[in-house]
Amino acid sequence: MMNLKRCTAGKNKDGKWHIACDQPAASGHFILMDMKYTQTMSPQAICYYKAARWIMQHGGRTWTTNALQVPTTAVAMPKNPQDDPC
Repeated sequence: MMNLKRCTAGKNKDGKWHIACDQPAASGHFILMDMKYTQTMSPQAICYYKAARWIMQHGGRTWTTNALQVPTTAVAMPKNPQDDPC
């Protein structure tokens, strides 16, 4: 099971963003490194919603993720950071 409180965001050489959350077999940071999302990376082990906001602060508007049932676009994010569930 992935941990939404321990995620890392990264951008690949094509300018696409991904948020990887820790899983029992690998950390989010390791997953990003393995997938080559190393061009721009957020701090490690942050909440999913903080990782998404970090992407948005760096000009990203959409991303992919290994997490389920969470926003993957800036439009779908809670409007106020205090509404983030983590």
